[in-house]
Amino acid sequence: MVDEKQELQLKRKELTSLHSKLTEINKEKEATYQELQKNRREVKVKTDLVRDLKKQRDDLTKEVKKLKEKRDSMNKAVKEKAGLRKEVDIKRRELMKGKDPKESPGKLKSMIAGMEQKLETEVMAFNKEEQMRKSLKELKSKLAKMSKVSEKMKEIEMVSADYTDNRRLAQESHEEVQNKAEESQKIHMRINELFKEIKEMRKSEKAVAKKYLDFKVKYQNVKIDMDALQKEVRSISNELEEVSKKNFKSKVKEKTDEVKEKMKKGKKLSTEDILAFQAGD
Repeated sequence: MVDEKQELQLKRKELTSLHSKLTEINKEKEATYQELQKNRREVKVKTDLVRDLKKQRDDLTKEVKKLKEKRDSMNKAVKEKAGLRKEVDIKRRELMKGKDPKESPGKLKSMIAGMEQKLETEVMAFNKEEQMRKSLKELKSKLAKMSKVSEKMKEIEMVSADYTDNRRLAQESHEEVQNKAEESQKIHMRINELFKEIKEMRKSEKAVAKKYLDFKVKYQNVKIDMDALQKEVRSISNELEEVSKKNFKSKVKEKTDEVKEKMKKGKKLSTEDILAFQAGD
């Protein structure tokens, strides 16, 4: 009986120790679980970011492809215009060949107007008038040729301007291609950086997951030991309680027998005797 009570005390003390140990393990297990969940959330955030960046990069790649087609088309047009411009430059030199840089359509028109006024208002010798009319005809002929040259020069300048515009647009298109390609490359590099970060986080996640699993197994093992010990404690407690009840009944019966004996002999009963007798009933 005494041994069983001592054993019960020892097992209850052991049970308290196991309960504290289980609480501590559970605390560490839950902290590890929270760390694991945090890691997984961060991985998901980075994975979602990679998905969005990939879409941006793919959209830019498509845009770069279209811009390259546009740029190539413009470069082709520039090459064609460049050939036409060479022809135009040759024509310009031909038109300008032998031309007096001091002469201009305005100056010729002024000279023609002056001669026509003289012929209409002044009286002059016949041969002088004929010479002036001849000179007037030459000036008009020269003005007509100069007008044609001016028209041609306008066409030449238009071709030259068209070439310049096409070249500028081609250059702008090329720069746009480079800018978009550079932007796409930056996004691609960021994606690679994120992949490295995710890879490292996955490694960390495996380590934390293993740690969590170890705590979980440890918790289960301690829980099994504690449950088994609780059964033992309960069993010993029940046994001691049963023995205690038997001892109590035995003592009550013994006391009751004593009271009955007193009653037979007509002895006076004490309050304790009466209570014991009532308990026996």
